[in-house]
Amino acid sequence: MNARYNKEKNSEAYLKRLCEVNLMTTATPSLHSDTAVMASLEEFRYDPRDLRNWSATGCVEPTLSGKHIGHTNCMMMNMVAALEMALNNGRHPLMNWSVGPETGVIEQGSFATFDEFYDAFTKQFKFLIDNSVELNNMLGKAHAYIRPTPLLSALIEDRWRKALT
Repeated sequence: MNARYNKEKNSEAYLKRLCEVNLMTTATPSLHSDTAVMASLEEFRYDPRDLRNWSATGCVEPTLSGKHIGHTNCMMMNMVAALEMALNNGRHPLMNWSVGPETGVIEQGSFATFDEFYDAFTKQFKFLIDNSVELNNMLGKAHAYIRPTPLLSALIEDRWRKALT
């Protein structure tokens, strides 16, 4: 359960009751600041009317209802894997897979400065992100083919018009 709160629009009684319920249920509902979430979405230049219609998907991901299909856990990025791969020339030590770009080995003195190491880390992280995005797009296409959801698609603004063009 999620609850939105805006100190300019909601009463103190509402906030107090949310806190009481949250205490009794040990952290349900999740409390979200309308002001903070709407400010975080403004950079994407959504219409202010749409910003007021946000809802939380999953745990905390803000979604604009009817504007896009937000979903949680589509990509669980592992920054530690990028770190380990940067230290081991693109090899993931836990899986023992050499998958990333060759960027140097810490034990062999490949990095004279922190900036050189950080550059190796960012290359490994970019590699993981690029692959995750590609695989997520493939998953989306497979999901659309295997398990289409025409009702959900019909609820997304302009979806049918875009599909026909």
